[in-house]
Amino acid sequence: MRRPTSRFFKPTLERLEERAQPSVLFPNNLATQLAAPLNALVADMTAAQKDLATQVGKIPGGVVNGGPALPAFAQAAADYQRLLTDQKAIGAQSDADVTFLKALAGAEFLSGDATDLLALDIGPMYGINPTAPLTTPVTQTAQILNDPTVQSLIATGLVGVAIAPPAPAAFVVIPVPVDFGTLKGDVTP
Repeated sequence: MRRPTSRFFKPTLERLEERAQPSVLFPNNLATQLAAPLNALVADMTAAQKDLATQVGKIPGGVVNGGPALPAFAQAAADYQRLLTDQKAIGAQSDADVTFLKALAGAEFLSGDATDLLALDIGPMYGINPTAPLTTPVTQTAQILNDPTVQSLIATGLVGVAIAPPAPAAFVVIPVPVDFGTLKGDVTP
């Protein structure tokens, strides 16, 4: 009896750990997704800047003495506070996001992929800045707050405004007859 001889060829499989994985820092990268809330806050700052100018324009002669100027002054102060709050929120979020990307790149480096770490550390020297979407809003906030128009509005509309004290209230005294003979001990209404 004849036995068929068969030979099998089993190809070696590629190890997945050695395959270069796509970087999270490049096209459609994580930084642009993380920057979306920062860009929304920059848009809010721009709206607050415009509203600040509108509200300061409603304060007649730089004097707030109640009446229609008081709500405009209060809204202008709220707009300025919104500018400051958005600036601090953008700075904190940007720092946290950049730190996250650096930690992610460090973890990738420890697992054998140095692409992200090299892009973060050496990339800016060659014009590659993967964290630009996260740091650009910080620069924009500084430009908005240091804008001479905003500084002028703050100086004339908030700091330089004289707040006139309210007119003293007129007290009217109405004599009420009281019979002290009926008041004994506790007085209950």
